[in-house]
Amino acid sequence: MKSIPQMLRRLTAAAALGTALGVSLPASAAETAEINGLVGPKAPVGMSIRDLGSIKLGPEFPQIPDAANYVMRGRYVTVGAGGIVPIHSHKGRPAVTYVIQGEIVEHRSDESGPVVRRAGDCTIDNNGIAQWWQNKTGQPVTLFVVDFLDPLKQAGH
Repeated sequence: MKSIPQMLRRLTAAAALGTALGVSLPASAAETAEINGLVGPKAPVGMSIRDLGSIKLGPEFPQIPDAANYVMRGRYVTVGAGGIVPIHSHKGRPAVTYVIQGEIVEHRSDESGPVVRRAGDCTIDNNGIAQWWQNKTGQPVTLFVVDFLDPLKQAGH
């Protein structure tokens, strides 16, 4: 467990880095968390999710006992102007994200800095990746996300 002074130093460093990179967070996203060395906002801002459906993988793969509770789900995620998808981990929850419309900044634990994603871009979010997204534009962004998860262990974003 990290000490309070260590956490404060990290948060201060993250705020300074964010300022240097021109990343500003709305007041409602000011509370942060750290996952795999990546610091990001804990709360969503202007984000909505529309479930498209899911498939229980246990019956599809009865020969794999560990798949018993897993589901594959498809969702549309809309991030409004200035919106945020909060920091989250893909440990045990691999996903593929496709940008349908708009432009959004992705912050990933496996990248040295923010990455701009535009309509037509796709990300592979595999085991160990932590990420958060920020819409810095005045237009909504629509993402199509397919992920695999055990809903008994995690809900995920």
